[in-house]
Amino acid sequence: MKLLDGFRSRVEEELREILVKGSTPLLGLNTMNAYHMGFCDREGNPSNSSKGKYLRPLFCLSMCAGLGGDPEQAIPAAAALELTHRTSLIFDDIQDKGKERNNQPTVWATWGADQAINAGLALSCHARLALHRLTIRNVPSEKVLGIQSVLENAVIDLCH
Repeated sequence: MKLLDGFRSRVEEELREILVKGSTPLLGLNTMNAYHMGFCDREGNPSNSSKGKYLRPLFCLSMCAGLGGDPEQAIPAAAALELTHRTSLIFDDIQDKGKERNNQPTVWATWGADQAINAGLALSCHARLALHRLTIRNVPSEKVLGIQSVLENAVIDLCH
């Protein structure tokens, strides 16, 4: 359990680095996406209560460790998985007209469907950019492109 808590903490740090750091005050789409993640309130004021269980990133990092890899090196990939999942939740809430998620109003219920679509697309871009952070951790570019291809194909499969 301690290992998983450590993984969860590292993934959240990475997500905050991607979505929040250097964006103070949070404006527009940055606010919507940080709000969706639980990193700020509707006005963009910082919050320490992240939302979600981070199951996909925890599975990613646990598999990496179990197969003898360095989980620290895989943190950006784990973050990309979470961002991709959260993107799907924004669109799911719009389709289902879900007004609440994780005990707070959804992005579309707060800013409207049009802005929620924009926020979802922006979050999807952040997920792809997160994968490129793997190169900072010495993952070869060819491998990063392969990982990106796997993720893109999984997203396409979800849409069918």
